[in-house]
Amino acid sequence: ISDTLKFKKVILNDKLLNEITITSKKIDTIFGNERFSVEDFELVDNDRMILLVYEKNLKKGSKIVLTDKQQKMIHSYVVPSEAICLFKDFADRVYVITDAGVFYVKVKSVDKKITLISVEDKDFYGFYHRVIDTLDNQYFYSNYNELYPEVNFYSTLKNDTSNYLLRKVRDDFMMELYRAQFKYVSGRNKLWAYRKEQETGIDKEIWIGASFFTQDILYQPVYAPLFVKEDTVLIFDHYNDKLFKYDINRKPVDSLPISHHLKNSKDKWNEPLVQDPISKKIFGIYHKGGITILKSIDLNTGKPIHYFELAYRYIEKVKVIDGYVYYIYRPFESIQKKFLYREKL
Repeated sequence: ISDTLKFKKVILNDKLLNEITITSKKIDTIFGNERFSVEDFELVDNDRMILLVYEKNLKKGSKIVLTDKQQKMIHSYVVPSEAICLFKDFADRVYVITDAGVFYVKVKSVDKKITLISVEDKDFYGFYHRVIDTLDNQYFYSNYNELYPEVNFYSTLKNDTSNYLLRKVRDDFMMELYRAQFKYVSGRNKLWAYRKEQETGIDKEIWIGASFFTQDILYQPVYAPLFVKEDTVLIFDHYNDKLFKYDINRKPVDSLPISHHLKNSKDKWNEPLVQDPISKKIFGIYHKGGITILKSIDLNTGKPIHYFELAYRYIEKVKVIDGYVYYIYRPFESIQKKFLYREKL
């Protein structure tokens, strides 16, 4: 009562408890260099990665580097202009996007050396960048434009010029503000928009919205990603809180409510959704006080599950590949360069 603790005896009677494994967080350094910081990365295969690296900042020069799993630089190539980011297309080809154009990063099969091949903007942005994924003999792509709060998703058969509209996704609230901007511009700007409408056939309100409202802090581009998993096409409509599913014949087969994007007092979802290219699982990225949290999306219920908290705060470029989370990180107020790390989910 005053100075005695009484414990109840528990007799297991030879009952075996379920086994559990307790481990510390293991963080692998995939690439770390005292000279270069990592800006972006793409996985080539299980043994090699393509990295976009720089010494001081991207404006003062950058390199494309091919590395192996021992962090050894196999070959490097100087980017001829100011680099922006890397991009991997539906066929796993890697490009570097620069302020002067787009270059295909080709790794020679014989000597494993890198070379950059210039790609026409109309080919890259008109095809390679637009195609999201393929399924059987079909391409899936969109007409996404960050200056317009609506996007259409299409499907077309290979070696065919006709297309099929899968779904249209619109942010109705943003669209209302977007078109209303026409009322508040000067008469001179209204005249300019009217002439543009006469010239192109595009509504004058759209010309004003694209030119003026997209510069406003209130504007947010539409975000409705499309993914392919096995023989199903998935479209996340965050503005109607629905996940739409289509079969291989482009027929709608199901729709279910989603909630991963809704406001939560504990943690905040942040675009984009990411897909593991191997397992095809889809993950939402959440933030809470600088901590990054991954939750896989249950495609049968539309709800986020399997909470996974990453070890470091304020990380960049999160990607999930074959059950591992890859990201770029530099310790706060440290002289260390930006390294590439990974953690196992």
